[in-house]
This record gives sequence, structure tokens and C-alpha cells, in this order.
Amino acid sequence: WNMVYDVPLWRGRMFGGTMPFVFDEIGGGWGVGMTGVAYSGFAVNISATNNSSVNGNSQRANHYRKLKIVHRSINNWFGTDPSAQPCTAAGVDNGVCAYGQPAAGTFGSARPTSERAPNFQTYGAEVTKDFTIWHEQQINFRVDADNLFNSAYLSNPASNASANTFGQITAVRSGQRQLQ
Repeated sequence: WNMVYDVPLWRGRMFGGTMPFVFDEIGGGWGVGMTGVAYSGFAVNISATNNSSVNGNSQRANHYRKLKIVHRSINNWFGTDPSAQPCTAAGVDNGVCAYGQPAAGTFGSARPTSERAPNFQTYGAEVTKDFTIWHEQQINFRVDADNLFNSAYLSNPASNASANTFGQITAVRSGQRQLQ
């Protein structure tokens, strides 16, 4: 979403249109704006090390059962339940894990975008002031803030079911507040 509001005060505006030029330079020509972006959570593909003997960079993991998310944290985004620990033997379902490495020479059964990453939000704001130089000629003064609330939003978790880092988040998606 995006919102811009031009304050209706002083010369040529709804209120105070007959005020002298000096007052207009101080109180008139102000505007404010805000922007916002929000996602409920990006889709995550659960992958595995490519052992399919096909030319490619990666492949999908095997999906054995629904992932049960309990005690989610930055180090265990998929939770601490045993289903969140990948099966260690390629192609073997241990009866507990949700994902695992496919057997050599086979393709994984996990559907694309089967899990979700953390949500993401970012908000920005601006304040502007127009100074009239001569008739319609103006100079614009502007202050912008990106990531207005200085919030850190987590990036996607590691999603390779055959890696020791499965489910860990090691980066953030948003940078710190930027003013200009």
C-alpha cells in the first residue's frame, strides 16, 4: 500500500488561502506519505543433495509425513519435534521424520513450496515541504525513512534435508533503518 497526503493549508489550498507569502513559506506546502509491504511468509522448497544421476544442481527431498512444528526458533524454524529432523539414511523412512534424502538414482517426492518461511513486513515514511521561489517554481525538501520501525525480519531457513543446518536461519531479509 501507498499513501500520500498533501496538507491543505495556506496559499492555493483549502484553508488559509489568503495568508501572506511569508506565512505560506513557513506553514504551507507540507506533505506526508507512507508505504507498506507485508507478506504472510515466503514459500520454501525442501531440497536434498542431488544423487539422481541426472545433470542438475539439486533435487527435492522425499516427503514422508506432515511436519509437526513444536517450539519454533531461529535455530529450529521447523521446530524441535522429531519429525523436523531429516531421515539420515538415503531413501529410508525411519517412521518419524517428515523429510529425507532420496535413494541414489531416484527423484524426491516433496512437492514444491511445501513449507513456509517467516513473514515479512516493511514500512516507510516521508515528509516533504515545498518552498516557492517564484510563482509556480518551487524547491522541494524531503526526508525519507525506509524500514521506519527498524525491525529485523528473518530470511528463509536452510531447506536442504540432507544438511546439518536444516531449519536454521542465519540471515535477515530486512536491513536497518535508512534515512535520507
